[in-house]
Amino acid sequence: MTTAYRSLSPEALRREYAEVSARFDALRELGLALNMARGKPGKAQLDAVSAELTAASSEQITAANDRVRAEAEQKRLEAAVEQAETALTAREAEIETLNAQLADSRTKAADAAAQEAELEAQIAAKSEELNRLAEGDDAFLARQRELSDQLSAKRLEQLTRQKDAELAEAQIAALEQRTKDAAARRASLEESLSALAARSESCRAEIEAIRKAKSESTGKIAEKEAAIRKATEERLLHQKNETEALAKARTAADDREEMGREMARLAERKAAAESEYDATAAKLWDEYQLTVSQAEEVCVEFDSLPALRAQVVEVRNKIRALGNVNVSAIEEYAEVKARYDALRVQVEDVEGSKNELGRMIANLSAQMREIFTDSFRAINENFGRIFAELFGGGEASLVLEDETDVLGCGIGIRVAPPGKVIKNLEALSGGEQALVAISIYFAILAVNPAPFCILDEIEAALDDANVSRFAQYLRRVSDKTQFIVITHRRGTMEAANVLYGVTMQEDGVSKLLKLDLEQVDATLVS
Repeated sequence: MTTAYRSLSPEALRREYAEVSARFDALRELGLALNMARGKPGKAQLDAVSAELTAASSEQITAANDRVRAEAEQKRLEAAVEQAETALTAREAEIETLNAQLADSRTKAADAAAQEAELEAQIAAKSEELNRLAEGDDAFLARQRELSDQLSAKRLEQLTRQKDAELAEAQIAALEQRTKDAAARRASLEESLSALAARSESCRAEIEAIRKAKSESTGKIAEKEAAIRKATEERLLHQKNETEALAKARTAADDREEMGREMARLAERKAAAESEYDATAAKLWDEYQLTVSQAEEVCVEFDSLPALRAQVVEVRNKIRALGNVNVSAIEEYAEVKARYDALRVQVEDVEGSKNELGRMIANLSAQMREIFTDSFRAINENFGRIFAELFGGGEASLVLEDETDVLGCGIGIRVAPPGKVIKNLEALSGGEQALVAISIYFAILAVNPAPFCILDEIEAALDDANVSRFAQYLRRVSDKTQFIVITHRRGTMEAANVLYGVTMQEDGVSKLLKLDLEQVDATLVS
């Protein structure tokens, strides 16, 4: 069951409260005007109207507060009714569920009783058969034991059914008790709901009465406000005229008194100014040897005398803090300033040159980095190729230790001769190390060939096979560079175009032997 009630929203209540507050403020202003008009003709009438107005406004405010409280109480009651209805619905659903469970339990109890009766009949039949067999001979002993076991099983089943029946009865009793409790709670909730409905009707009637009283008080207040406003306007006009007349008279008297006081002050100031003028003139002549006319020529305007005096004291303190005066300070300053200006110009020139050199260094570094990177890449490629040719296989490369600083970092050498795994160059033999150095040298020479090159026994540590490969490679690249080789190795000599040897046929006399292998002739040259 749901009951609907008419109620005001919180916004409507706030608007109504605002209207009441505005009217109260207007009444308070009228009351102030009445206070200003007290003591004049019509005072009794105005006091009476003011009292009635105060009473009406108090009554209206009280009515508004009562209405707000009634509205709040109505909303609380409506919420309580809704909560009670919800609880009642839940209890009805719970009662229906309990009734269904009770019917189910009763059905189970009936089934258990029937099963129990059936078991008792079976037990009786088995007992009779057992007694009958007990009178026979030994042939029926096995049958007797079998029937005894069946009887025990039937009794156990009977006990189980009995316990199930007792449990069902206990559940039925509990459900009946819960049903009774739910019915009692339902009755209580219905009584509470009826009480809340009656209270809500009472609140609604009270609200209507308050609303009616408010409308009546609003009309009375309007009438009183009109009367008060008219009386106040008349009284204010009369008071305004009187106030203006009194103000004019008071102003005239004050002006006369002020003029007298001002004349006296001007006379005193004139005398003080003349005395101060004489003292200042005397002080100018005593301290600065200046007349008044001369001081007027060099004087400056100022806004405040105390501020000027404070400034004078500050300047005197600064002069005193300077100590003795250096007469030649101006010439020294001019000389120092000239030197400073000259040094500043030099510093600016040096800084400009520094910046220009920095830019040139940065450009050169960038160019060097680019040239080095290109040359390193080409040398590395040639190194790998030449290493494989001189060693008859294997791998080799050059590695930068820090690729971010190619101009300042070191260069590592990684080599892997055929059939070997080398982690350190020191693990190579002397001949292999020399051949690695030769490979690097020829790689550099391949990038930037020289017109001629002098080699001084660089293959001395090589074996015959490596000397032969060295000489063959030297002969292949001799079309770009002329090689002058100092050697004692036969393989290198065989690859040469011309041989020069030094012989000493006589003591202390050296001769130069030239052998042109292309013409295969030998001559002695002095």
